[in-house]
Amino acid sequence: MRFFGCTSYDGSLYHGWQKQETTAETIQSHIDRCLSVLLRTEIITTGCGRTDTGVHAVGYYFHFDHFTTFDYNNTVCHANKILPSGIVIHHITPVEEGLHARFDAITRSYIYKIKLTKNPFLPFHSEWLFQLDDAGFTLLNELASEIKIATNFSVYCKTGSDVSNYICQVFSCNWTWNKTTGELLFHITANRFLRGMIRLLVGMMINVVRGKIKIQEAKASLHEQQALKMAWSAPAEGLTLHSVDYGKSYLPPISMV
Repeated sequence: MRFFGCTSYDGSLYHGWQKQETTAETIQSHIDRCLSVLLRTEIITTGCGRTDTGVHAVGYYFHFDHFTTFDYNNTVCHANKILPSGIVIHHITPVEEGLHARFDAITRSYIYKIKLTKNPFLPFHSEWLFQLDDAGFTLLNELASEIKIATNFSVYCKTGSDVSNYICQVFSCNWTWNKTTGELLFHITANRFLRGMIRLLVGMMINVVRGKIKIQEAKASLHEQQALKMAWSAPAEGLTLHSVDYGKSYLPPISMV
C-alpha cells in the first residue's frame, strides 16, 4: 500500500532533504529511521523534491510503501515525540497505488524572505541591510514579471546538476514589502524548479537593484540564456518551500509561516 506523509522543518541544522552517505543529518534520514522504528520494518521515503542544505519547508510531501494499514494518527503522534524539534509530521494518509510525491505534484510554491533591517524576531530570513526605495521595489517586480514569462532557466541551474531539461512553467511570481517590519518577500509558483534556481534568481534581482548587473543583462539571461558575468546565489536560510499541490482535496496545503 502507498502512503503520503506531510512534514514541515527548520532546515538550519540539516544538510537538506536528501539522504546522503556522508552524513545522517538530513530530513529524509531522520524520518526514515523514525518510521522504520514505529512500523517495525524498513521504510524508505521518496520526497516531493530536493531542498538544499539550510533550506526550510512547510507542507513538504513524501510517499512510502507499507504492506498493511496502521493507526495513522497514533503513528504521527509517536513520530513527533521521536523526531528532533525542528521536524514535524502533520499527517499520514493512504493514497492510490502509483501516486508519486515528486512526479505527480502539479505546482510547488516557494517564498524567499529577506529582512532589510536587523530583527531577531523574523526567523527563516536572510539579511540584506540595504535602503530599498520605491523605485527599487518597482524594479524587483519588473524583473519578477520577466521571470514569469521566461521558459528556459538553464542559466539559473546550479553547476553540476544532472538534468537535461531546463524548461519550467512559472504560474506566479512577485515581491511584497512590509515597510513596517522591513520584511521583503519573493513569491514564486511553478510546475518544477531546477536545483538552486530560486536562490540564483533572487541573487540576480538583488544585484540589479544594487547596480551590479544591468537590467538588459538580466533580461538576456532569462530570455536568451546568456550567462551572467556576476552570478550570485542568495543564502539558503531565506528560502522556504511553502506548499505543494497535487490537485487532491485529501492532500491539503499546510500553512504555518
